Amino acid sequence: MAASDLERLALHRAAMTVIIEMMDRVDDSLAKMSEVFAASERAYLALARDHAGLDAILRDLLELAVWEDYGLLRGVGDFLGALQEEHANLAVRELSGIIAELRRERLDDQLARALTLRKAVLAPWV
Repeated sequence: MAASDLERLALHRAAMTVIIEMMDRVDDSLAKMSEVFAASERAYLALARDHAGLDAILRDLLELAVWEDYGLLRGVGDFLGALQEEHANLAVRELSGIIAELRRERLDDQLARALTLRKAVLAPWV
């Protein structure tokens, strides 16, 4: 059993990764995998909120949101819109690098997601 918030965060992130990796191989017509993913996402985001100041936490979440192709992540926009100002600034900086890289590589679908995430971060501040 995980002893710390960061260990629990890592376990939920690992669970989300496994589910994403399995989506091509399982029949999720009953949405059971989606339900498990949603539960892990909720727990992950609750823990991530308390540790959003750690660079790696936000960067990992942002990259996951940019690259996840199954529409499983549903709470990230609200999470980003609720960040404290210092964490929102960190998210914008991280997204700036991600956006530049996606533009350079001409990855339009992921770029569109990253731009949407940036709008979610900035929405409360404009």
